[in-house]
Amino acid sequence: HILQPDHIGRLPLHIACLDARVNRRPCEVKTKIQMLLLTSSAAGIQSCARKDHQGRLPFHYALQTGVTWLEGLKELFDASPRLLNERDPITLLYPFLLAAAHAEEHGESQSNSTISTNSHLNGGKSQVPRSYPSKSLNTIYKILRMDPSLVRRM
Repeated sequence: HILQPDHIGRLPLHIACLDARVNRRPCEVKTKIQMLLLTSSAAGIQSCARKDHQGRLPFHYALQTGVTWLEGLKELFDASPRLLNERDPITLLYPFLLAAAHAEEHGESQSNSTISTNSHLNGGKSQVPRSYPSKSLNTIYKILRMDPSLVRRM
């Protein structure tokens, strides 16, 4: 059953989002998410908003494993738009920051370049990522576009 949790409170939707770590075929991850959300629209929406025993939503797992906006995050958002306001209880990051952290953590950003800043920290030098792949940037952009107020909370 779609609302039957495992021993640590994860629903099939949580597990499908975690499966992205192993199965990097975007169409398969998106298809699993769509099937679970559409199985029963009411139950699908409920499963999207249910937290596991750690307080994590399927959306957090999807972001943590690198699922992009076009690979299934949009479907999760459409089912429960309030997801964008939910900080991940483990990292304490908002979803757009969790997407950026995943890109950085998994080597998706290219080499860092040193740029001059007006800051006196680090001798006036700051490390910034040179670029992110368009999939990651698109995901971050879409999340912020859906709720620009997230930036004001920083």
